[in-house]
Amino acid sequence: MVGPVLRLLLWLSLLPLGFMLLLCALGLCFRHSRRRSLRISGILLAAFLCIPVIALILRPPQLDHDDLPILKNEGNAILQRLQAFRAAEGRYPAGLIAAGIDVSPTRYGPWRYHLRDNARSFELSLGHYLDNGFTLFWDSKAGYWYLDT
Repeated sequence: MVGPVLRLLLWLSLLPLGFMLLLCALGLCFRHSRRRSLRISGILLAAFLCIPVIALILRPPQLDHDDLPILKNEGNAILQRLQAFRAAEGRYPAGLIAAGIDVSPTRYGPWRYHLRDNARSFELSLGHYLDNGFTLFWDSKAGYWYLDT
């Protein structure tokens, strides 16, 4: 999965790259014959047009709303294991692995677990707003799922 920083850099590189390709094509037009200039310009234009296609191919998946109930069910299973750990140990675990919860990654990335308020509450989340266009949260204080889109 391509991280948000890499994807941002890729998109930001489009503008200067396009401008540089245009300048190169114009500069080459003045140095060479018209036929060769058109060939070089065509190659540069094709290269420039490939960049957004590559960026779209590398783009992480966006939320499919049909997946939402499935994701919440997976999250609820994790929540049950966290509550069972707290009932047995008297505290929330330091991490999912510490609780013996083996969570397979989803197409939207891994489940994330963060302790809050000196381990009295936690947040469970999935997705990344910059990568997937959403983040699904469970806040143990609030006690419900929240979808940020």
